[in-house]
Amino acid sequence: MTVLADISAGSVLAWDGAVKWPQEHLDALCARAKAALSLGTPKPQSAVLTQPFGTEIFVRAEQDASEVLCSVFAPKAALDTVIEQSRMLCTAILSPENDRRVGS
Repeated sequence: MTVLADISAGSVLAWDGAVKWPQEHLDALCARAKAALSLGTPKPQSAVLTQPFGTEIFVRAEQDASEVLCSVFAPKAALDTVIEQSRMLCTAILSPENDRRVGS
């Protein structure tokens, strides 16, 4: 499951996954991302939370950006390169070039 969220507004902008999650689960994921990425100064670019059901990874494209890519992985998933790949994907999704293509 991957979710693009705006943590300043507490809203899910888009999501994709094999299983459709109820809105309250998506909202809770967004709230966990906001909490995890609000700790410390400066605020972190990414956070990893290990839960009994798997691992949640939250990644910002840029420092202090409110848009965050939230991903949920099954237990024992290979996560070696996920954070950097997530950051690149988040940057690509939010690039101004995508805004022009979508609006065309």
